[in-house]
This record gives sequence, C-alpha cells and structure tokens, in this order.
Amino acid sequence: MEAFFVWLGEFFKSLLGEQKVFTEIGRIPRKGDTSTDVVILQKAINNYLKKQILKSDGVFGALTEAQISNIQKANQLAGSGIIGLTTLSILGLVLKQEKIKKTDKLEQAKWVSILAAHKGKPETNAAFQNYMNTYWKKSGLDFKGLVGSARAWCGVFIFMGMYVAGYMTPKNSFRAISWDGWGHSINWKVDGFPQGAVIRINSKGDCKSASGNHLTTANGYCTSASLNKVGATYGGLGGNQANSVKVSIYKASTICYVGWPKELPKPSKVLKDIKCTGLGATNESTR
Repeated sequence: MEAFFVWLGEFFKSLLGEQKVFTEIGRIPRKGDTSTDVVILQKAINNYLKKQILKSDGVFGALTEAQISNIQKANQLAGSGIIGLTTLSILGLVLKQEKIKKTDKLEQAKWVSILAAHKGKPETNAAFQNYMNTYWKKSGLDFKGLVGSARAWCGVFIFMGMYVAGYMTPKNSFRAISWDGWGHSINWKVDGFPQGAVIRINSKGDCKSASGNHLTTANGYCTSASLNKVGATYGGLGGNQANSVKVSIYKASTICYVGWPKELPKPSKVLKDIKCTGLGATNESTR
C-alpha cells in the first residue's frame, strides 16, 4: 500500500510538474560588483550547470559574465552577459521586493530616499564629486567631476539612485534622452504620476531635440487633473538643478516621458495630490 501512494505521488508530480523554488536576491548584480548578491548569483549558476564552475567569492568578474552569457545563449537570449529579470528567472532567482512604506496608501519608491539623502549638496562639494565619480563610468561615460558645461550630471544622478536601489537602467544612462522607453511608461496625462517617477523633460518642449533635455524625479504625487491645468507645474527632485541636488519646479508642458522600474508593478492612477508642487524657481538652469 505504501508503494502505491509513493507511485501516486510521483504520478501527480509528473502531471503537474515540479514547482520551481526561487531564491531571493537583493539587487541585480553587474560586472565589477563585489557583494553577497554576487555570491547568491554564482551559487545559482553552479546549481543551474549542475557542477562547480565558479568560485562563490562574491566577485563579478569576466568568468561569471562568460557563464551568464553562455546560459543566456542556451535559452535563446542575446548572450550579452547583462542580467535582467528573464535571466534571473532562468537561474531560479527573484528580485527581493522592498518593504514598501505607505503615505496615504500610496507606494513610496526605494530610490527616493537614496536621492534625497544628497539634497542640498552642490556640485563643487569634493566628497560628493568623489562619490559620483564612481557612477559616471557605470552609467556609460568615462568622466570625472561635476563642474563645467560638459558635465551635465542630471542623468548620472538618477542612474546612481536606481543602481543603488538595485533596478535596471537604460544603456548610456548619463543621457537624459536615453531614459525614453525605460521601464513602465506612465501616461501622466491620464494617470498622473507617483513620487519617484523618472521624468525626462525638454526645456523648450521639443521632445525630439538632442539639446535642452533634463532628467528628474517626481517629488510628490500628482493627479492628472492637476497636471492638465493650463500652466501646471510640479516639483522635481534631481541633480544638476541650479548646479546642486534640490527640488525644482518644472512646467508640465515640458514633460517628454515618465517611467517607472519594470521590476516593480506599474503604479496605479494617482487620486490625490501630495507635495505635487512647491516653492522654487521654474525651469532652473540644468546645463
């Protein structure tokens, strides 16, 4: 009788298939990272390959990248070696969902506090420059420093927040216009946008122009009703705003794209204005 129940269990298992067990990972590792998340990744790669190919040393180097590329190609992916949600799933990994704080039942994005921690820092601050130097190359440009007309650092600042929070970013993230099409596209004229939404603007309202572009994040929650008013403005928390990290006021008419990380659920319609606008100069110089 016991053998019968063992057989029955195996029979139903074959019908239903094995339930895949996923391991949580704090953030998506990238080449050059050294962290416990890389250790989890390396163990997952070894488990997937069913042999000890990689040392679980927590260093994301060329060998780890090569194994990821091979696994991607074996699963009909491009084989870039860059990890996305599909690659995580193949390896039995899932991005850990952050503990979401609530403000009037609205979600507060993790990267908001990361960016806000630098509020008030001018681009001339040496310690801040040294910190941001780390992210220039990661965002796609081998620059150092923040001062000067060639150092438009609004994009690399938002990249830093997303990178530290563990979310994917577009190629050449240092360019504001590169964020068009990134993540979930938010139709702000219909749904408004939540705090933390990434907003690409053009100072002249010419969204196809290669100049006059800027990247910021929504400082509060704005309803579509407020944003569609004639002369509507909103507060944007970002870098390279009057040459510092601060909240500036921008015209809704200059918005070109609003995005949200693909790793998180797309935000629902904003029903109440919270900190949507505030005091500040409108369309401050952003180089």
